[in-house]
Amino acid sequence: MRPVLDSAVEARVLLVACDYDGTLAMIVDDPAAAHPDPRAIQALRDLAALPNTVVAIISGRARAHLAGFLGDIPGAVLIGGHGGEWEDGRSTPQAEALAVRLEVIAGGFPGATVEPKPTGAAFHYRLVDDDTAEDAASAAIVGAADLAARVVRGKRVVEFSISDADKGSALQRLRGEISPDVIVFIGDDVTDEDAFAALRPSDIAVKVGEGETIAAWRLPGQTDVAPLLEELSTRRGGAD
Repeated sequence: MRPVLDSAVEARVLLVACDYDGTLAMIVDDPAAAHPDPRAIQALRDLAALPNTVVAIISGRARAHLAGFLGDIPGAVLIGGHGGEWEDGRSTPQAEALAVRLEVIAGGFPGATVEPKPTGAAFHYRLVDDDTAEDAASAAIVGAADLAARVVRGKRVVEFSISDADKGSALQRLRGEISPDVIVFIGDDVTDEDAFAALRPSDIAVKVGEGETIAAWRLPGQTDVAPLLEELSTRRGGAD
């Protein structure tokens, strides 16, 4: 039993929100192959089925791609584009122009790929040789930052967004709509720090893996997320 979960177990209204890559799924070289942990998804389904419990996934992924990975989690709120995409939508001309420019830059660095999104694009350089990886990231930032409202470097990825929304603003909107007594947010990367910063002292911020963070709690790695969600689901389900 983890005391950190006590307030979440007993909350009148609970919001459980998670990042996707590195949290619900392992980070892999090919983003299209980042399938979620089945145990974690089942735990989210179990949580979403409980009274006064809302589940949300807030990711940098396009919302449609996120839905394809996660499958059916009844009642779950899916938010893509790091908080900027709340409904399925088509890419805007600005986002398309951003992706095109990044594709040109990626062409100069073997292994670099571009993931177009309705609210921007991601420049992945996980497969770029270590000797030129930093050059690839810098080239992308210098060459495409003028088309984006927000640029954030993550784990071998540079995220470009045409929206200034972030995971913190998404959590604030959810707080206004749901009025939870406690929010649990679990994330692993730099973009998740915006969500941690939006939490109140009564909320629970959980960082997955290594790296600097403002989160008060930490899990060693991605495989530790499912057990935490399972424990929360079991304890909250038995609290009625």
